[in-house]
Formats: sequence, C-alpha cells, structure tokens
Amino acid sequence: MPQAETPENRLNQLEEIFTHHQVMLDELNGVIIELRGQLDRLQAKQQTLENTVQLLVQHQPQTEDPRDEKPPHY
Repeated sequence: MPQAETPENRLNQLEEIFTHHQVMLDELNGVIIELRGQLDRLQAKQQTLENTVQLLVQHQPQTEDPRDEKPPHY
C-alpha cells in the first residue's frame, strides 16, 4: 500500500528534488566555467594566428603576375 501523501512527505520530496537540482546546477556551472576558459584560449590563439598571417602578407615580396614570368628552361 503506497504511503499517504502528507504535507511532510510532500515537503521531503520537494527538498530532495531541490537538492538534486542544486547539485546539477553546480555541475553545469562548472562546465560553463571550463568552456569559457577554453573559448578564451581559442580566441587568443585565433588572434595570434590572424596577426601572424597579416604580418606574413605584409612582408611577402611583391611578385609580378605569374603569367608574365618566363619558364625556368628559357
């Protein structure tokens, strides 16, 4: 026979649910903090790569149109 639904039993159930949700919320918060750290590192790496590419493009020697170059066997 199931236990009668008393206010005390209902309160205990709600407290258990609340505790479970609080633990889950703490775990999710930890995941969000970890992901934010990864995102920050990836953004910094992307910025470094963009700067490197920009420097390479700026220091790339100016070449003539490849169609105007004579082949090496001439």
